[in-house]
Amino acid sequence: MHLRKAACEDPLTGLANRRGLEQALRFHLAEQSAGFPGLILVDLDDFKHVNDRFGHPAGDEVLRLVGRSLSKLFKAPELVARLGGDEFAVVIPPPLSAAALATRVTNLASALQASLRRSGKARLCNVSIGFALASEGDTPDELLKKADTALYASKAAPNTSVKQFVPEMREAADQKRAQLELARLAVSKDWLVPYYQPKVSLPDGNIVGWEALLRIDHPKEGILPPSAVSVALEHPHLGHAIGQRMMMRVLADMRSFADQAEIPMQVAVNLSSATLYDQQFADWLLGALKRTKVPANLLTLEITERVLLDELHDLRRGLQALRRLGAGIALDDFGTGYASLTHLQKYPVTELKIDQCFMEDLTEGTGNAAIVRTMIALGNNLGLKVVAEGVQSASQALLLHGWGCHAAQGFHFGKPMPLNAAVKVWNMENRRERGTGVATSAICRPDGFGDTQVRRWTDHESAPNTKQYSRPRVQA
Repeated sequence: MHLRKAACEDPLTGLANRRGLEQALRFHLAEQSAGFPGLILVDLDDFKHVNDRFGHPAGDEVLRLVGRSLSKLFKAPELVARLGGDEFAVVIPPPLSAAALATRVTNLASALQASLRRSGKARLCNVSIGFALASEGDTPDELLKKADTALYASKAAPNTSVKQFVPEMREAADQKRAQLELARLAVSKDWLVPYYQPKVSLPDGNIVGWEALLRIDHPKEGILPPSAVSVALEHPHLGHAIGQRMMMRVLADMRSFADQAEIPMQVAVNLSSATLYDQQFADWLLGALKRTKVPANLLTLEITERVLLDELHDLRRGLQALRRLGAGIALDDFGTGYASLTHLQKYPVTELKIDQCFMEDLTEGTGNAAIVRTMIALGNNLGLKVVAEGVQSASQALLLHGWGCHAAQGFHFGKPMPLNAAVKVWNMENRRERGTGVATSAICRPDGFGDTQVRRWTDHESAPNTKQYSRPRVQA
């Protein structure tokens, strides 16, 4: 008897385990005279950060806290189970209506979130919930798949943490699986490649650096954008693998660039939260810089506001070590998150990147214009370089320059391109800058990958710090 009980019990929380859950589902699905059971899946978002910041014993205590909270909310014959990791489940026996189940889940979400907020360690976590009401012919596995599909939908939704299963969700779940599989193949078969987009100085029009952007070089489908694996980028394991592989490729390209280019180039690299939450990442990167003999002052690391909110000590220490060696730290997508000014003081940020969403309808007197001008002023007052992303037109570039923005990138200046094209443009840029009858340097704007064209000002044209941002294009 004791052994049977142990086989169905989670040793950490004392709740039922997956086996106990499946037994309960089989029982209630077989007894359909009273109706169908409901299944609720609860997942702790960002639970990994608790383990990383406070250690696994603290993580175990958070799991026990969640178990106790669920046990207070649901009583026998309702069953609470821990499925493993940070995922919990609740079986609600019939009779049960869809409306009653939805009400129970809404109350659960509020109560559990409040319980987490009262804990100093668990407050880092948020709750995602997916639930489903069984229907005719469902097996335990089928009901679990429905609830799991709803759980995934709740994680993907920007404004809600609770989702009820509807059949249309299956397509989204299939897309997620396809993206994760593509990401695994891209990592294992080395399909990840950086493409480089120029960053341009607004006062003089010179290229001042490049941003390395992820692409997948698929053997059959060609070059794919990062959106093809967007789900994988925040996956704790795949996201980290992609980030490390991408960084290795960029450093190798920078080494190659140094051998081919006449002047070294500055490169910025986006870092996913999955990469940054790795406690060993900074030490790994320092070693990689040493092995590839790439000077740290040629590298800028782009992090998001969300990462700053977690206030991880190891992350701050690692970024400070890289900054001491000369690496730049850019706060990417600035204005879209919730970082406070204190975060800009705590972290060694050297650059603010204004998100491209603010470039929409960017004309004098608009709401976006007021926001952008404020962000530029903030960056200048803090002594930070300010870069605008997603610049699409000459008029936008003129406004940004007039407001004190230092640099910009976007399709107006150049699309992302492979390494060989970037080297060609960079060398051409620096030759002109040294004096070949061109007032300012060349700025690449390829119409397609590999079809590189160069736009430049001639002697009789105005430089960009006047009122002329339209330039003729000539073939490179």
